[in-house]
Amino acid sequence: MILQTAVGNGGSNGAEGGADSAAAAYIAYMVIMMVFWIIWIVIAILMCIWVYKDAKEREDVNETLWLIIVLLTGIIGFLIYYFVIRKEK
Repeated sequence: MILQTAVGNGGSNGAEGGADSAAAAYIAYMVIMMVFWIIWIVIAILMCIWVYKDAKEREDVNETLWLIIVLLTGIIGFLIYYFVIRKEK
């Protein structure tokens, strides 16, 4: 009885504490991933808006085509637009 009081509930707190910390770590991981994806989506939208507006200012560039390219390829399409089309200015 004294040993059980010293250890506390037969030592079951240690196992529950491990499960709680694993759940907390999983929740923290999921929150970090959600923040990462939200930031990535915002950056992708801003890239698309910038490419579309910049391409629209140029008379010889098809803005819809470049918008689709950046939507499908992301940062790679943006970099291609920036270094190929934008540098022609």
